[in-house]
Amino acid sequence: MLGWIPILGALIQLVVFIWTLVTTVVAIRQALDFTTGRAVVTAVIAWLVLVIVYAIILIPVGVLTG
Repeated sequence: MLGWIPILGALIQLVVFIWTLVTTVVAIRQALDFTTGRAVVTAVIAWLVLVIVYAIILIPVGVLTG
């Protein structure tokens, strides 16, 4: 919600991204009884899939190309 604020918005987005990644790793580790390393790999792979899907959807619309 505060991402539109210059400079501060980018910092807030970075903190929220890191917090989300950390909580995702903890959730995966606990729910699937994984080691922390496997949970990190699983979270990163899921994040990469999300980025690819967003790119596939947003590039034809012109959002990512400017």
